[in-house]
Amino acid sequence: MHLSPLATRGVLRWIKDDIQTLTSCVLVDQLWSHCAIDFLYRNPWRFLVSDDSDKQAKALIKLLRTLERSVKTPYLHYHTHLKAIDLGWIESVLGSNCNRTAYGNQIAQLLWSLISSECSGSLVDLRTYNTSLAGLLPGSLVLPSLKTLSAHADTLDEAAASTILRACPSLRHLRINTEVMYGEQLARVIVELGENRLEELQIKCTTVSTLHTAVEALADHQNESLTSLSIDVDRFHINQINEVDAQQICCAFARLRECSNLQRLQLRGLAHLNDDCMTQIFNHTWRLQEVALEGLSITSITWNRLLAKSSEHLKCLTLNSRDGNITSVLPALKKFGKGLSSLDVSGMVLLPKEFQEMLACCPQLRELYLGQFKNVNSHVGDRLVFEVLFRCPLAHTLNLGDLKFTKHGLTWLAGKSHLKEVTASKSVEKFIKTNQLPNCKLRLL
Repeated sequence: MHLSPLATRGVLRWIKDDIQTLTSCVLVDQLWSHCAIDFLYRNPWRFLVSDDSDKQAKALIKLLRTLERSVKTPYLHYHTHLKAIDLGWIESVLGSNCNRTAYGNQIAQLLWSLISSECSGSLVDLRTYNTSLAGLLPGSLVLPSLKTLSAHADTLDEAAASTILRACPSLRHLRINTEVMYGEQLARVIVELGENRLEELQIKCTTVSTLHTAVEALADHQNESLTSLSIDVDRFHINQINEVDAQQICCAFARLRECSNLQRLQLRGLAHLNDDCMTQIFNHTWRLQEVALEGLSITSITWNRLLAKSSEHLKCLTLNSRDGNITSVLPALKKFGKGLSSLDVSGMVLLPKEFQEMLACCPQLRELYLGQFKNVNSHVGDRLVFEVLFRCPLAHTLNLGDLKFTKHGLTWLAGKSHLKEVTASKSVEKFIKTNQLPNCKLRLL
């Protein structure tokens, strides 16, 4: 939601009467956004839109301190129901010339003082500047309902993990960007947070050793609670995986099998894993319900093994092959695709014949996400829209990618009452009339 200049003026006038509204606006809608510039230039907070980054930071600190004092004023009866707080915008507010170490941490600390114990959602993109998060967290911080935390590695060290463990006893989901964290440090954080029984972990690693150490820590300390794991190996840092690295990855996944309740696995960026390595990883009967493989380049033999090992439980499959060709996946889908309820091939190049074969393999789909179509004009697109609706009669969510089609395709979509959401190419906008799809939400890309 973005506030209009008129609404912003009203919000600022309510500062003494309705501090909750203003705080919510500052934390979520960002009062310094373009919609408030006109008013902000003519009030005491004009430096929030100043070209001088240091003045801008000081003005923001002044505003937050005003809020902090007001929050502590008993007669305001302050109470907030914020479900998510995003501290990542500090970087967007502080200009490139600003002394972020001097001002960024002050802003983060003030924000923490405004966070209510009622926050039950997520803390998104949590970070500090050249200091530990533990030094900024108020000693009295208690977020008993908080379940999800996202943090940069330089923010979440052992001391901060200990503080968060004490303040957030309900923490279940942790997302860490490990760009500057060594494997041993990440492992210690996982151990420290282990008592919280993590259910979901997302890690972004820049070295194979970090990945290996982290997975070992998970196998040792989260082997019963972990149900979802996402691993992103930044391909810009790992340009080539040699045999030693590949073997280390295989060893890591061999340990990961000890996480017996793992249901969702996402691998991204491991573009240099070959068939042998993937075979070792999936040479085990997983109980996976969701598999997302992005940036990989493997053959139909490996796809067969992968789906065969997980076919009994597998419901959701996301494919984004490095070579962008779905041909290698088709033999496996023909054998094991009947139980899939969600298929995402938005990162693949699709040809009409292959696409029709793919649909025939997955008759139980509820959700279908398509990507780039090759050699398809609008009239062929009409036939493919009909094919989707005919082959996937249970589908309620469709993303048709860049598929071009005419008013006939829209008419077929409009006739399906079970559709809840359709995403289509902007090229079909000219065919859309009012209430063209009365039963579902239509989005154009």
